Parts: sequence; C-alpha cells; structure tokens
Amino acid sequence: MTAATLLMAIAALESEALHRRTRRGGFVPQLAALHASRFAVAGLLLALLWALGR
Repeated sequence: MTAATLLMAIAALESEALHRRTRRGGFVPQLAALHASRFAVAGLLLALLWALGR
C-alpha cells in the first residue's frame, strides 16, 4: 500500500511538471509516457492489494 501511495505521489508531481512544461509551449512526450505508466502501475498495485483483501 505504501508503494502504491508513493507511486501516486510521484505521478502527481510529474503531472504538475508536465503541465508547467506544456504551458510554456514545450510538450515532452517522454514525461507524459512516464507519468501515465506510473499511474498505471500504482493503479494495478492498488487493485491487486484490494483483490487480495489487504
């Protein structure tokens, strides 16, 4: 649960960085992909923990 929470926090920080860069006119596809993958991993981890009942 701690790992999933940490991944979500990191993804939220990356989301803010992505929005700042996009507002300045420089979209960074690598950052967007990393951001999406962190949310996906955290979501899968949370779903797995929920399914296991922990």
